[in-house]
Amino acid sequence: ILPGISGSFFLLALGTYYFMLNALKGFIKGAIQLEFTASHTLFVCLFIGGMIVGMVTFSRVLAWLFRRYQAVTLAAMTGLMIGCLRRLWPWQSHLGTNQLPAPGGDVLMVVIACVMGAAIVMTFNYFGRKQGMELEAR
Repeated sequence: ILPGISGSFFLLALGTYYFMLNALKGFIKGAIQLEFTASHTLFVCLFIGGMIVGMVTFSRVLAWLFRRYQAVTLAAMTGLMIGCLRRLWPWQSHLGTNQLPAPGGDVLMVVIACVMGAAIVMTFNYFGRKQGMELEAR
């Protein structure tokens, strides 16, 4: 629901990504062998149920916030996305502290990805505005 932040990023930020990944692997392995374990099944079912309830609830709350406090809501969402970057920084030491990438291919790939992402966003923005102007002209 938040642009740029996936469910995997939330799990990483909360430190539960690998736990849920292992539970899902165990659940799938059990499903293939038709030998379900209670713990894996329980964790996966609770996670899926929580996702559904959370998405329905959060989307309604977010829609209400946008209707009443659009600028503040956008500012808060932007702050959440920027705040998550520290935890999700791809270049971390083995101790989990952030560090700058080593010069070379990684930096070049990041710059290329940033330029491509900016170009895609600007293209969507251009066509969205163009379509909006056409609809207003009608």
